[in-house]
Amino acid sequence: LVIVASIAVSFAPKPDGIDLRGMFLLLFLIPIGFSVFFLSSLESLVTGAAVFIAGVYSICQPQIMAKSYYAWSAGKGFFSYIGYVLQPLFNTGLIWELILFVIAAYWLGLLSEKIKAQASFSSKANESVFQAEQEKVRCVYLQKKYDEDVNRLSSLIIALSDLAKEIPSVLEVKGLFGLVLDKTAKLFSAANCAIFSVDNATNSLTYICSTGYDHAMLESLKLTADAVSGLPGWCAKN
Repeated sequence: LVIVASIAVSFAPKPDGIDLRGMFLLLFLIPIGFSVFFLSSLESLVTGAAVFIAGVYSICQPQIMAKSYYAWSAGKGFFSYIGYVLQPLFNTGLIWELILFVIAAYWLGLLSEKIKAQASFSSKANESVFQAEQEKVRCVYLQKKYDEDVNRLSSLIIALSDLAKEIPSVLEVKGLFGLVLDKTAKLFSAANCAIFSVDNATNSLTYICSTGYDHAMLESLKLTADAVSGLPGWCAKN
């Protein structure tokens, strides 16, 4: 507003001089445009009124400087002096432009509030959609995970049920280990599987049976029930 008033004061508008309405149009659009992005309707109205007052003063100030109220003839009266001061406004038509700017400021402030409200609503809606999509992805993942868990549990139940039915028909311990080995490999879809017995007294492992391995190689191993013996030792220990 100070910049607008300072520039306007340096150009005294005259009825027979340069038409300054284009300059005022440009200068007044600066605060009006500012109000659209940052101010509410009420604040924009106050800004427009301030621009109006600054504009009126800047245009009429040369008239006041040329002839003060005290130098004006007392017989002409106060209102006559006001008419003299405001004469440049009406002669150049700037008064209507200033009034239009005040109205435009308030209208643009209302438009700004509406745009901000819509933007806020749109932002919240987009956030809700994003959260819904994230929740959908999470639900699909959990459903897939639980389906896999249910399938594994079902397979385990079936395997244990079959094992429970077949165990009574097995008369030898070696055959029992073979049955357990076969069901375990099928249950976990394992290509290799082996069973060792643990001798707590010597802390050693004894090979019993296997599938997918070289039997002679496993029988020749000297394993202990600790991590030194690799995976079988770790299993025995833990």
